[in-house]
Amino acid sequence: MATPPVPELKTSPGTAAGQSSSRDRLRRPRRVRMAAAVRSAAVAFDGTPPVARRLGCSPEELEQSVRDATGLGVAELVLEERTRTAETLLNATALPSTQIAQLAGFRDVGEMLEALNRAEGRRGPKPQGECHPDRIELTVCLPYTAPLNFDEILAYLRMRQLNAIERVDASSYTRAFASGHGSALITLSMASTRIGCRIQADDERDLHDVILRARRVLDLDVDPVAIDTLLSTDASLAPLVAQRPGLRSPGAVDGFEVAVRGIIGQQISVAAARRRLNRIVTEHGSVLPGSDLRLFPTPEQFAAIAPVALSLPPSRAKSLHVLAEACAEGRVTLDPAADRSTERATLLSLYGIGPWTEQYIAMRAMGDRDILLATDLGVVKSAERHGVTLAEGREDLAPWRSYVSNHLWAADH
Repeated sequence: MATPPVPELKTSPGTAAGQSSSRDRLRRPRRVRMAAAVRSAAVAFDGTPPVARRLGCSPEELEQSVRDATGLGVAELVLEERTRTAETLLNATALPSTQIAQLAGFRDVGEMLEALNRAEGRRGPKPQGECHPDRIELTVCLPYTAPLNFDEILAYLRMRQLNAIERVDASSYTRAFASGHGSALITLSMASTRIGCRIQADDERDLHDVILRARRVLDLDVDPVAIDTLLSTDASLAPLVAQRPGLRSPGAVDGFEVAVRGIIGQQISVAAARRRLNRIVTEHGSVLPGSDLRLFPTPEQFAAIAPVALSLPPSRAKSLHVLAEACAEGRVTLDPAADRSTERATLLSLYGIGPWTEQYIAMRAMGDRDILLATDLGVVKSAERHGVTLAEGREDLAPWRSYVSNHLWAADH
């Protein structure tokens, strides 16, 4: 489904975000994750109780958490998402109004028009695009809370770039990936106070999910002022934060791909991992029509590859196949909205996945913002060089320890 940018979090920097108690800080990531789950389910929303059950909480907790994270109740957030979906489709495609209303989750055209009329005058620049018989093309703006260190995100992605599936240049990131009903290609670039997101997709039903994935890549749904404020309380971290205000913890469009990267990257350099991954995608990934890019193999495709064809050490090949089978069977989803405790426990039970790999997957695939990679060689060396202690897991920097890991990585590259 198509939806323009999701609403920015309404936390006011320097107020509740910066002055909340330790307990409140630890709860905030869960609230944001619940709001993200509601956004993801907005088009096919089946009521607060079913969503709450899937998240393992009560309807009352879900309602309060979403309101704390966004300033909107569950029903209001669902309506906001559906309205944005309808607005994007109306402005970027030639689909009939009846079909747009259905795709956006409204009962009928009348309900959709009522929502659009209420939203009139409250929107920023409208999406621009066109509808072709064989594809959807449009550009939307993705809002975020400033500051945003976009150059550092590009540097992070460039260092790990797989030429077979993505391109990183001086000002943009382009990525091809499989979507629910086909494939998609996105290009992300800085556009004034928003991120420009150019989308090409096979099916309009995937637009909503495509935009959510784009936001995850750039980690746009956080309050960077709250993060920077907390990390700056550490005298050794403060200079790193001052050098890179608004540093994000980049996510991914494909959780399975992150897990594969994590397994292949065990105990080898980033460059060596890139070479192996590029070879696998080139040999086994599907071609994106009309492009020289490919799609990362799905779990089902990966599970069908003979281990010897991966040209990897037998133990690595076995680990990848066990992971692929677990994902294909639904035992692991690697979805940001999934129960993290269950997902992480299942990952650790799989052959060849230890604590470092599980933590890396949780941070990038599941959007866990409280991961201190205290055994990562790059993080450890950088911490020693900059006098940052990693002792006792740095509970004082919860729930933003993923940003400590990212600052230490960035400081030495």
